[in-house]
Amino acid sequence: MKRTLLGLLGVAGLAAGFAVASNPGTAADHLEAPIVQLDGRTDINDVYVFQSPESADKTVLVMTVNPVAGVLSPTTFAPDANYRFFIDNDGDAKKDETIRVKFGEVESDGSQSVRINGAAGRATGTTGSEITLPGGGRAMVGTYDDPFFFDFQAFLDQVKGSGGPRTFCDGGETDFFAGLNVSAIVLEMPTSSITGDSSSVGVWAETTGGAGRIDRMGRPTIATVLVDDGSEDAFNQTRPHNDLAQFGDQVRDNLLALSGLDGTGYTVEEAEAVTAVLLPDILTVDTASTAGYLNGRGLSDDVIDTNLAIVTGGLGSNGTPVLTGDCVDSNDVAFPSSFPYLAPAHS
Repeated sequence: MKRTLLGLLGVAGLAAGFAVASNPGTAADHLEAPIVQLDGRTDINDVYVFQSPESADKTVLVMTVNPVAGVLSPTTFAPDANYRFFIDNDGDAKKDETIRVKFGEVESDGSQSVRINGAAGRATGTTGSEITLPGGGRAMVGTYDDPFFFDFQAFLDQVKGSGGPRTFCDGGETDFFAGLNVSAIVLEMPTSSITGDSSSVGVWAETTGGAGRIDRMGRPTIATVLVDDGSEDAFNQTRPHNDLAQFGDQVRDNLLALSGLDGTGYTVEEAEAVTAVLLPDILTVDTASTAGYLNGRGLSDDVIDTNLAIVTGGLGSNGTPVLTGDCVDSNDVAFPSSFPYLAPAHS
């Protein structure tokens, strides 16, 4: 089954296809490590990179923080933290361009000043209001609906083997993230400002504070699932170009465990090949293409169905055939077709 998937998708197609989370708080990259759990304002939930729906020559970058904003986390950004997007445009997994976002203290009305500089140009503004970037770019920062969607309980029952009687697509699907909010930084800029000689780039995001790097993320759920429990903080402190050397063995072994060792899962060679593509943890995208996940990641891309199919091969933890999707195929509210593309926050 795994070899069939490898043949159909190709190793490169597995770059963003991998396991989903083991608890609701970490279903994408929410609350995945001890340090990030100290302050939701610097906990990166998800990173998205896609061609602008309104301008083919522009690229959109999105970073969400504050899981379950307004309940478990604040709805503001940390003034003493730095929020950065890094872009690799020559394929060496090292940053070639940086976009930095910095926030002021929270005002009495809940707003904060915003300073943006780097590849996106230099601009200032306020959360909740559109910010004009040089060269025709723009930015919005504020609280929005969490764009991640996933039937967490069905995954536990049928893939993690928690013993529940449900199967995927039984009519009782529930989007765990329905009605939840996050805080988001949304940037739309001319693609030429981040690309080099090729239209393909790698993107990841990080947050830093007084003690250094707090969180970083490229592809969904690598730190959450494929890195060993207890190693998440160390992974977040690692530069992407060192990922394979320092965490390759962990990722390979977890792929083997999650895919099953009963003759239906990856061989060691296959797991090693997939690991070499999954790491470094960078979200790769051809900016000239409108194709979604696995090419970059769009807001409406159903990453869970892809991840389940690749990691389980259509099999549960005991080898019993299950469907390779959670049947939550879209967000709980529609995404707007105009900037900033995220749905408004739930009240």
